[in-house]
Amino acid sequence: MIAYIVTEGRTDADLIRALLPQDLLEGTEIVAAGGLSALKSLSRSLLVRRRVPLVVVIDADSVSPEIAQERRQSIEEV
Repeated sequence: MIAYIVTEGRTDADLIRALLPQDLLEGTEIVAAGGLSALKSLSRSLLVRRRVPLVVVIDADSVSPEIAQERRQSIEEV
């Protein structure tokens, strides 16, 4: 395993798989966590246990810049 990409949901994971070239997906595990809270917990666990690079992908679920900023700040603690 080279790296993990952790997303909030399955649709997000499917989108990442569709957008990334195959050579970047080799050795990369894309995991749909099942929500923001689960994403935070799973990401922390993977970082501690697996000690491999990890990318966290979230969306704002809003077009409001303020809400997008709040969601971004809530995930930065990971």
